[in-house]
Amino acid sequence: MQQPQEISQDLIIKFFDLIKSGKNNEIEIQLRKMPDLLNAIETRSASSALHVAILHGQVEVTKLLLNRGISLDIGIN
Repeated sequence: MQQPQEISQDLIIKFFDLIKSGKNNEIEIQLRKMPDLLNAIETRSASSALHVAILHGQVEVTKLLLNRGISLDIGIN
């Protein structure tokens, strides 16, 4: 899956910081504004939002992402 061009890496990193912190309400707001964030990839680490949520033990965020339809195969080449 290709990275949407309109989403900067800085914005993706800020979104992933919300995920790391477990800020579900703010995550929902950002996803409503920019739905492409759901399947965005942070290029330095090749991580997806799902990777970040699981790595940081954010169970509720993981559920939120899965319920929103996050792709399960992004970041896999």
